Amino acid sequence: LHPYMQRSLIKYIFDILNNKNENFRKLLKELFELEGIRGQAILVTHSPNIILNNYKQVVRFFVEDEKISVVSGRDIRIQKEVEKHLLRNLAYFKEAFFSRCAIIVEGDSELGAFPLFAKTMGIDLDENGIIIIKADGKESIPKIAELLKEFKIPFCAFADRDKENDYSDWDFYYEITSCTDFEEEIIDNLLNNGGENYLDCILNKSFDQAWQQITVQETLLNKANNIYKVVNGTPEIKSFKDIPNGDKKLQKLFYLSLFIQKKSITLGRIIGENLTEELIPDSFKKVLLEAEKLSKKVT
Repeated sequence: LHPYMQRSLIKYIFDILNNKNENFRKLLKELFELEGIRGQAILVTHSPNIILNNYKQVVRFFVEDEKISVVSGRDIRIQKEVEKHLLRNLAYFKEAFFSRCAIIVEGDSELGAFPLFAKTMGIDLDENGIIIIKADGKESIPKIAELLKEFKIPFCAFADRDKENDYSDWDFYYEITSCTDFEEEIIDNLLNNGGENYLDCILNKSFDQAWQQITVQETLLNKANNIYKVVNGTPEIKSFKDIPNGDKKLQKLFYLSLFIQKKSITLGRIIGENLTEELIPDSFKKVLLEAEKLSKKVT
């Protein structure tokens, strides 16, 4: 059945069990002189669309140390704050119940890029049962990690280095960018490894016009500079042609301001589609290789 029919079927079954289906109630009355029934549904499925929106009703079977193990949602006690993250990320979590490993990432750019980085590296996420879960911010990563641990789902994480973050309480495998964030890591890696033509390609696909002709507002340049601390003072440029030849810092700032404008899953996908394996930053590769390794341990 397609997803809508799957969900419709489950609702139909529960309406019958809760005596909310009038046609079935009439049939019971007519055939057996019964007013209703009380029952329990046990659903065995490989489809995330069948799973209800209540993690307490999920029973996960998996192999651990060559033995079948079971985790029941009824035995899990999580804080309300953590439960909010579960409900917000339920669409991803439903699929995670069937995965062999999860990678938690911070935002949209990583969510768009990582599947394509994996493909470039020869890692088939589907074949390895690896799911990528977007956390919507670094502070959410430990909360999602707690849920994955409770359900005994192997995982690793990838985060930005921005601000003054403390990772001392992260008791799981993670990688962080060597630069401030995902976007700066990509730009730095390309500028330092002769990949300017790849940046051209990414930006040409991201904008409807030739990106070198784009006028960037001063507020956006200042915003980028405040975040990444590229140059001292206020940068006095409006377009790429204003940048003196060979000024890598202003080039980087201009690229960053354009990336900020287009930050999204789409930009992530464009980046993922256009980088060769040699130009994928090492920290990105490491977390994907760790996920592949973890997935191999699960049967």
